[in-house]
Amino acid sequence: MRSRLDNYVEFCESFYADSFTIVLDLENKVVFVGKKYLEVVKRSKKEMIGQHLYKTTPVPENNRKLSAIAFSEAIRTKQTKQVFISNLYHPYPDSHILMLLFTPILDSNNQVIASRLDFT
Repeated sequence: MRSRLDNYVEFCESFYADSFTIVLDLENKVVFVGKKYLEVVKRSKKEMIGQHLYKTTPVPENNRKLSAIAFSEAIRTKQTKQVFISNLYHPYPDSHILMLLFTPILDSNNQVIASRLDFT
């Protein structure tokens, strides 16, 4: 029997395939990644899937601590959080400030099954 997370990943494959979107399981392991994100980080889908987010994306330690607080709060309250971050893949002056929407994904029982990160 397919899990609700598997069903959500299948949905993402249809609707977010060409996006800057990442979906994480509850252990922060990547279960889906959009093609645009792969282009930026210069990694393959195979390199990303199943890996912890921080093994696939260079996030400074201070940002990890702040993200952990914001992400935990979003999961606890089941509400999307908006975060502004710097694009670490492009040095100044080509770097950009990105908006990240961190969204807890809920199942039909209102339980968090995953989290989606959308970058713009």
